[in-house]
Amino acid sequence: PRPGQTAPDPQPVDVDVPEEEYEWEVDEVVDSRVNRAKKDPATGQRGLLEYKLQYRGFEGWNSVPSWQPYWDTVGCPQLIADFHHGHAKKPGPHESF
Repeated sequence: PRPGQTAPDPQPVDVDVPEEEYEWEVDEVVDSRVNRAKKDPATGQRGLLEYKLQYRGFEGWNSVPSWQPYWDTVGCPQLIADFHHGHAKKPGPHESF
């Protein structure tokens, strides 16, 4: 704007974010397993550590959660530690943690 003029407030931009780019916030770790049918890319060994996770705000997903690879938990190390503290016989945590 020129001196003495005011610019109108910008309008919000509606952005469609693809689902794969959503930031899913983990609420709870509910289970862990080693999937022997998959290879761990970090070690090259058979057996991929996987977790069942509950996500905040995704109740539909949480009703039947699928197994997620361990690297999906990098943003919630305290939840992983709490889970394994309470479930010492469950597999994990991954050596990269």
